[in-house]
This record gives sequence, structure tokens and C-alpha cells, in this order.
Amino acid sequence: MGTEAAVANAVGDDRDTADRARVAGERRPRILVVLPRGEALRNFLYSGMLSELRRQADLTLLSVIPSEQVKGLLGSECGSVSELRTIRMRWPVRFLWELVEMAHGRWLWSEAAKERWRLRDAEAVGAAAKIKRTVKKLLSRPFSNRRGVEFLSRVQGAASRLFRTTDEHVDLFRKIRPALVFNGSHVHSELAVPVIEAARWLGIPTAAFIFSWDNLTSQGRILPPYDHYLVWNETLRDQLLRLYDRTDPARVYVTGTPQFDFHIRPE
Repeated sequence: MGTEAAVANAVGDDRDTADRARVAGERRPRILVVLPRGEALRNFLYSGMLSELRRQADLTLLSVIPSEQVKGLLGSECGSVSELRTIRMRWPVRFLWELVEMAHGRWLWSEAAKERWRLRDAEAVGAAAKIKRTVKKLLSRPFSNRRGVEFLSRVQGAASRLFRTTDEHVDLFRKIRPALVFNGSHVHSELAVPVIEAARWLGIPTAAFIFSWDNLTSQGRILPPYDHYLVWNETLRDQLLRLYDRTDPARVYVTGTPQFDFHIRPE
């Protein structure tokens, strides 16, 4: 299954998609695509995936725009493009985010998680920083198991809604009424998190792409969770279902990865 086909299928898998499209007066579903980092631009802009997806759905893009050239390319692929900006998190949300990341890493305890733990210890320079780091480690320790991490994740999600600093994405979704919100870089960027959270608050289906073999063990907790996942291969699919055991296997699609596609495109 190709990436663009999997994204289209994710739209079709939600039973209220057709109703949402009819209410919005659209013949085709509208998909909002989030491109929060450079590798997401590489994977979905330069690979031609957006062009293929546009044949099946109406697209709206929220993207980082590192240059005018990229802005022009995005505009040629999809007429509706807005820059994805940083949204400030209030301290309770940020604090809970750090606890979730620490508890998840300590539970997972992969080599990458161990290295990240050591780096954070080394970054705590000075008495005050060392005390804060120690307190956070102690607070996260009781939650360093599957159910503890899941509980903290839910608390963090509730805090994000309670202490949100803007409703701009909620307002956008109510205006364009997307059938699906697709994040091209899942855990790689906090830029995308407020967008996905707003979609979840409104009951809009979400999807994310996991495109590299080590993403689940080296890039921290997937926050917030998604309704659909696109993954590179069966190994990643099995790992995702093992680490996030509440995920519906029918909503995890093995698509291959687009990050190598553009290497063989003649242009």
C-alpha cells in the first residue's frame, strides 16, 4: 500500500467521514497535512506524495517554511498553505510533558533512551539544575511502566486542553472541517502537537507517519496518540503494537517509506 493510498484509506475507515464531507458541501474529503520539519518536506513534498494525494482529496497544508523557494513549491502542490508557528506551552503542560518523556524513557530503557538520560544529566549544571533534575527523576520513577506512562499521558493531554494558550487551530478546523489531520513527522516536533490536540478535541480523526526504523525507541513518547499510523515495515508495525498496546491493529498500515523515493526520480 502506498503512502497516499494509506492516508486516503484512513479517511475512509472513519464512519462519519462521508457525513462530515456532506455537511461541508464537499464532493471529496478535505485532508489537513502537517509538515513540521525538514524531513517531512523531503518525504512528502519532494517525493511527489502530495501531488498524488491531491488527486484523491482537497488538501490544506500547515508547514514550516524555511525559504521562499519551499513556499513556492508548497503553493504549487496545494493552493492553501499556512506557516506552522511555535505555540508556547504553559509551565504545567511543559512539566508534565517532561515527566511523561522521562517515565517513558525509563520504562523503555533502550540504548537511545539511556543515552538521552545521560545527556540530560550532563546538561544539569549547577546545584539548582541538579536538584530539579533529581526531583523530576524521583517523580517520574513510579510511572516508569506501561500503565503509569499511559496515565501520565492522559493527565498531560487534559492539562494541554485546560491550560491552552490559543484556539487558533480549533477555529481553523471548525472553518475548513477536515475529514483527517495527517502529521508527516509524528514525535519529531512539538510544533505539530497543538494541531493534533485540537483535532482530537473536536473528534477529527488523526494519522501519523513513522518512517524510520528507530523512531519508536529513540524519539520519545508519541504524544498525543493518533487514530491511524502509517509505518515503514512489518517490524515497525509489530513494535508499535507492542509499545502502544491499545492501538487497533487494523489502523496500522505498512506503506514503505517515502524518504528514499526522490533519489530515483529522474528530475
